[in-house]
Amino acid sequence: MCIRDSYARRAALASNGDADGDLRRAIEALEKGRALDPHGFVAAFYEGEAYARLADRAAARGDDPAADRARAIAMYERGVSAAPRMSLLYNGLSMVRLAQAADAWQREGDPDLPLAQAITAATQAIAVAPEQGFGYNNLGAALSRLADFQRLRRRDPRAASAAATAAFTLA
Repeated sequence: MCIRDSYARRAALASNGDADGDLRRAIEALEKGRALDPHGFVAAFYEGEAYARLADRAAARGDDPAADRARAIAMYERGVSAAPRMSLLYNGLSMVRLAQAADAWQREGDPDLPLAQAITAATQAIAVAPEQGFGYNNLGAALSRLADFQRLRRRDPRAASAAATAAFTLA
């Protein structure tokens, strides 16, 4: 087990009073690893994961998750640059973009761009790894959220809902 795993596992414990601190320490360890292998994708992926978790924790507290979501996206994109055939990077991007869309909606902003980016990232995950279900699941989640937003805007959600069902069926 590496130090990143230790911090990440401890951060996930309900009894941890300093989960954010553990995630930040995991990020520090990953930054050091990235310095040793600046063209690798593994540290970038896990750093993206840590920032995504920090953002989710901030959102759950009612704090603004935008900065940590942006850092997560930057790390996933760095990973994609290094390893464009790794579907897990696109799946991470899709999940963070979907969270950005939800954040925008909750703050009465426009969720359309991050939602479209979530769909694109999920589609890219499927393109590089069609045998894996994660991309289909993320695509289904994004299309389902699109149907929700359409319904809330009093638009016809049936096409997006049917596409979400089709994606979930393939997952």
